[in-house]
Amino acid sequence: MNNKHTLAAKSLIKNNPLFFFGVSALIGCILLNFGIFRDYAFTDSYEFIWLADVSPIFQHEFIRGGRPLYGLLNQFTFGTLCDSISSLKWIRFIGLLGSVLFSIQIFKFLLKLKLKPFESALFSFLMLSIPSFTIFIGWSATYQIPWSLSISFFAGLILMKALEDKKINILKCLIALALVIISLSLYQSAGTAFLIPFIFTAVVSNQFEKRTLIQLLVFLGISLILYFIVFKINLYYLKVEALGRSQLNIIKFPFRYLLFYVRELKTILKVSGIILGSHLFLIIGYITFIGFFVKQKIANKNYFVIFFLLFVLPLSYLPNLVADQVWKCSRTVAPAAISVLFYQFYFLKQLSQSNKVIKYVSLLLAISVLTVGFINQNMYISDIQHREYKALRKAFEKIPLDNTKNIIFIIPNPDFLKENGYYSDYYSDEFIRISSSKEWASSPLLNQIQKEKSKLNSIQKSYVPNHSYEVRTINDPAINTNNSIIINLNELLKKEFSK
Repeated sequence: MNNKHTLAAKSLIKNNPLFFFGVSALIGCILLNFGIFRDYAFTDSYEFIWLADVSPIFQHEFIRGGRPLYGLLNQFTFGTLCDSISSLKWIRFIGLLGSVLFSIQIFKFLLKLKLKPFESALFSFLMLSIPSFTIFIGWSATYQIPWSLSISFFAGLILMKALEDKKINILKCLIALALVIISLSLYQSAGTAFLIPFIFTAVVSNQFEKRTLIQLLVFLGISLILYFIVFKINLYYLKVEALGRSQLNIIKFPFRYLLFYVRELKTILKVSGIILGSHLFLIIGYITFIGFFVKQKIANKNYFVIFFLLFVLPLSYLPNLVADQVWKCSRTVAPAAISVLFYQFYFLKQLSQSNKVIKYVSLLLAISVLTVGFINQNMYISDIQHREYKALRKAFEKIPLDNTKNIIFIIPNPDFLKENGYYSDYYSDEFIRISSSKEWASSPLLNQIQKEKSKLNSIQKSYVPNHSYEVRTINDPAINTNNSIIINLNELLKKEFSK
């Protein structure tokens, strides 16, 4: 009887692989990122949830940054869907759902490339533990990025079909073009995910045509030009200036293109080990990355395929390479990080087919990547952000709703947690960081807490702050404290993180 049930279950899974992977990935992703259901906001989100309700030009900042659709979504998510910091967990859950949807797309495509269901499932789920997705899921301000990746990836599938025939299907190309522009309007760095199907196909087949590369370059160029035209039209129509990060700097492009192989690639190779076990993960990353290209060369001396697989990595990071301002962070490198992870995964997959020891070592590495990804989310993001929010909320709630005194925030340095010995390292502005080190974060947090307090007490329908505020650092000169409330965030956070 048990054998019959087992066979029936296996048959059910075999006939419905997408459904079972989707359910498993959703459950697994929730377990991997359970900390996102705690109360916190995380840097920009403090500003978003306050300004979405009170600022008539809330969307302008996103339009100035080249993300008009993101601004439109934020008006709804932060202005209508969520009315408290506690409710931001549901925006993070939307990011988690988008990440799972994208992993299902990857899983389905890998099955199409004839990878085994277990291999396809393992890679597609491993991808969810890399730092890029940890941020997408753990930060309510990045919920749109996995959806943007999904749209662009779908565009890549359509484009691939359009380019298969000798006569290019113009209609499919136009559909793909429209989807990529939508993706770029949500988050520029995710717009190049349409390259991923071509990269994966080249890895598995070990073949790639020069004609296809030229077509991809033309398509990418047209996409970015049309997107930039739409961006400029929006700026002109609203009569606003572009943000520095959305300005172009073509002069630095060649240098940044080469720099990618030194700076961004080094971080990507570590997979999830950007903080914990960083040196060991980097060594393993280099071995698997170089090993992949050596094995590809041995299997097929097609140097153009090797050239393409190396050349395309910074190309997938192109929106950042041509921007005037660039930040080294996990959220901007997703297409390149996914591609490099597949190179590493495919190399170990090939070795595992002929060597059982490597097979077990590879599975151990996969478990390590997932474990460190779990730590990155639940210890290095959500726990820190929740503890910070809890400490500040407790202090801010003591301020009377009718306060008219000037409020002086003494904010900590960005490296506060490391400087005070609570943690030994950090990464970018994403992991092991505190939100209140940003000079623009404390005031909206206070206003939002006061707004929630006024609703709870049913004192007034719409909270309007009556106080002015200043932001200072601990190293600033002595200040006039007459008729002021001083809130030393350094002391509040030291008390919380010393527990």
